[in-house]
Amino acid sequence: MTMQRTVPIPSPSPAQVKLELPRTASERAIPPVLQPKAAWKDSERIAQFIANVTSAVLVVAIASYYFVPLVALAMAETPRLATQVQDRAVWTAGNASVVFTDGWTAMQKLEIKPSSSVVSILQRMMNSPQVTAALTLTTACLVLIRKYKVVGWFLYLQAGVTLQWGIALYQLARIVFSMSCYFTVKFVKVVIALFRRGYSSIFGVRNRQAVALRQLMKSAPTHAVWAEMAEYLDTLEGKDHWKTTISDDDLEYCDFVQLQKNLTALARAMNEKKPNIRELRYMIQACAMRNELGVDSPSLHLECKSGTKTVINEYNGAIVRALEMLGNASEEEFSSAEKIEFFRHVKQSFGSTALCLSGGGSIAMYHKGIIKALLEADLMPNIVSGSSGGAITAAMIACKTNKELLDDIIQDDVSTKFIPLGIRWFPPLLEQITHCIKTGFLIECSTFERTTQHYFGEPLNEVQKTLYYTFQDAYLKTGRHVCITVSASDVNSAHKGPKKLLLDHINSPHVLLWSAVACSCSLPGIMKSKQLMARDFDGNVVPYNSLGKEWCDGSIQHDLPMETMASCFNVTNFIVSQVNPHVVPFVGDEINQPGFRKSIFHTLESVIAADVRHRLKMLAFLGLFPKIYGHQFSAYFRQNFSGNVTLVPEFSFQEAVGIKAIQNPTKQDMHDYIEGGQRTAWPKLAYIRHLCSIEKCLDRQLNRLLGPSVVPYNNWLHPDSKELQANQNKTTPIA
Repeated sequence: MTMQRTVPIPSPSPAQVKLELPRTASERAIPPVLQPKAAWKDSERIAQFIANVTSAVLVVAIASYYFVPLVALAMAETPRLATQVQDRAVWTAGNASVVFTDGWTAMQKLEIKPSSSVVSILQRMMNSPQVTAALTLTTACLVLIRKYKVVGWFLYLQAGVTLQWGIALYQLARIVFSMSCYFTVKFVKVVIALFRRGYSSIFGVRNRQAVALRQLMKSAPTHAVWAEMAEYLDTLEGKDHWKTTISDDDLEYCDFVQLQKNLTALARAMNEKKPNIRELRYMIQACAMRNELGVDSPSLHLECKSGTKTVINEYNGAIVRALEMLGNASEEEFSSAEKIEFFRHVKQSFGSTALCLSGGGSIAMYHKGIIKALLEADLMPNIVSGSSGGAITAAMIACKTNKELLDDIIQDDVSTKFIPLGIRWFPPLLEQITHCIKTGFLIECSTFERTTQHYFGEPLNEVQKTLYYTFQDAYLKTGRHVCITVSASDVNSAHKGPKKLLLDHINSPHVLLWSAVACSCSLPGIMKSKQLMARDFDGNVVPYNSLGKEWCDGSIQHDLPMETMASCFNVTNFIVSQVNPHVVPFVGDEINQPGFRKSIFHTLESVIAADVRHRLKMLAFLGLFPKIYGHQFSAYFRQNFSGNVTLVPEFSFQEAVGIKAIQNPTKQDMHDYIEGGQRTAWPKLAYIRHLCSIEKCLDRQLNRLLGPSVVPYNNWLHPDSKELQANQNKTTPIA
């Protein structure tokens, strides 16, 4: 029996007890936890204060170093002014005009000569009694400013603000110059590409065939047709030899020597006659990891249209076969309990894949084509995030099964078939302009919320018309980890809570999907920020928290919440669907053409883009970004907008300039969005399959060992849904 020792806690003596009573009535009324903190404790205000102090010190230092000695010397060389100062007649009103004239004459004598020395000037000044009188007058002014601090602070702050705005204008001018250089480089690159294409089409038969084939691939009806044309294109361009050989350039990205050794060891352990289970376990734990030996490098997977190096495919396939062999091992060699523990450890080490859907308004409907391509290829990740326009598609993924997505959601009429009922994402442009003139916002919040309620609800019965999904309901139905981002509104600056939220079934299980989408799409100027709504323990719809916080567009703070998702769901691989019109020009070439990184154009564009980002961060640090509808956008420019695989569609002119972003998609628009999204994903499907094949194999083994996961289709823990007998026998497999 283990004895526990109790240590007595001494009670404080009456002399040690110190009671602190509230000093004011306001402190007595407000609990200490809810009392507002000093404004200067805000980090942004501290940064702005430091910038003000630094700029003011610089102004004073520069002025003192250059102008004060020269002014004093000029005053010393003006006899009438010096006499007036010594006789103190300068303070009389009668001599004011004389003093002003002499002072102006002294100012005109300020000439900065390169050969003059500040030390010699100071020596001449100190030997003059007139300069001594001038310094005395300056000291008196400083004493006056110190005594009346309001005057001093006013002059100090004005000097700081002036320098601050000077720096801001300089940074803006440099940004404009850099952007002009950036688009000039883009233009030159397009001209050279057109010249090369024209030259190839005139002087090369094979090149003419390749150009024609690329055009046909842009209109391929299915991925199978596209893949067949891609293989023929690789043959025309001589890429078949690249797949089977290893060059010195390839060794920069991957250690093919060690890869071949590992492949030989795996083949030896997977002996068909008598596989060595212990060696396989050892090899898998050493080889099953992200970018092991550099095999995941984009330069090795995007050089060809139809795949990567043959040895990389063999290596990836060997790891998958080894995992399946371990899963099928006998109970004597490898027990089920050991298998479960082993595969869980490998999955934890390998990590998961997430799909991040960027914002972009109506242009975010391109995401639906991306989803369709991934579903048809059986490569749809189980972890998805969405912000702003991407939150619409993410919420549909959360509450719809694969079959429902393909049959009901990813259709040409999904955004128009409910218009007769008043259900649409965006009203006509003229109506938006009229509403903006009246209220200052383009879209009426109640209309948009009614649309989100329609799309993210489930019909129940005559009494309870509709069940509105929460994040928990959606997860229990589909098993997908779906996250939606929202940003805190800056209008109510008294609240010091979080600046951003990642809403999912773990952090916010009771938040309603329609409310999360409505808040995440509330871009300042487009829609007014609003509160999140949730379902409480009695089934009532209530505000999510008691602080009265309003939330707006999620892309302001974190368009792609990769860091938070990595910590919450162990995500190590990110597939990004990027459709923001202002982001696409800066990421398109680098992610679609790996060879582009070796060109002089990539070097120039990288330097210019880095310079623009640096200057935007400087403006954000100085607090000089203007607030739009009371919201600060400085955090937007500090984000990362690409992932391990970044999918960027080809925009039309209206999409590139953002006009389509605030228009409700027509049936033809949705058709173009879905097809465009599919054709954007097809060139990267082989790369995505390589990145996800080991992860998918681990998931299959764990599902087989742990049993199939199904949930009853009785509207997922809603109290009123228990009366529905018709759906009791329906089940939905977790995707």
